[in-house]
Amino acid sequence: TIGAAEALCVYRLPQVLLEYRKRYPLVDIRVQTESCKPLFGLIRSNSIDIAMALTQEIDEPDMDGRSLFNEKMIVVVSPSHPLALKKILRPADLSGECLILSPEGCGYRPIILAVLEKYDLKPSSIMELSSVGARKGCAICGLGVTILPKIAAKDELKQGKLVELNWQGPSFDVTIQVMWHREKWLSPIITAFLELCNTMEN
Repeated sequence: TIGAAEALCVYRLPQVLLEYRKRYPLVDIRVQTESCKPLFGLIRSNSIDIAMALTQEIDEPDMDGRSLFNEKMIVVVSPSHPLALKKILRPADLSGECLILSPEGCGYRPIILAVLEKYDLKPSSIMELSSVGARKGCAICGLGVTILPKIAAKDELKQGKLVELNWQGPSFDVTIQVMWHREKWLSPIITAFLELCNTMEN
């Protein structure tokens, strides 16, 4: 049983799961979508075997894990948004804008909030949406600015529905982390999955 962030379930896990199913067709795989923070509780209660999250680091003493690779985060808006005309986007440019963010518990939300605090930025409003698709949809409609894993916006960028802004501020990039309870026995079927995770394409 795997717990994973929605973006990973949609854009990173399917190919790994497909290959795993080919190699181990008798293993019953279950995937549960959750934001980062609740995953720790699910691991502790043994509701899931391992978790995958987008975050900078794991600061939980009873957790073990490994980093897979960095996930590039980008700032995007609708082509009709005024910021789309800017050649360079600086932190101060986010003041007075509507920010479309993930809710509390998401692994990369604290990174974004830390930048707002560092530069004393005051958005006009903050919309919180748990779904990556919903955040993209609101940005496409011109409702505001959102920050997403680049892989999650790949199709919309190609279709011209979203525009990547040239962000000149602290990096929002995160790392794909796979984690488990420090005292958990990693069975051969779990170990095999972890090994396949290392083949994820960056």
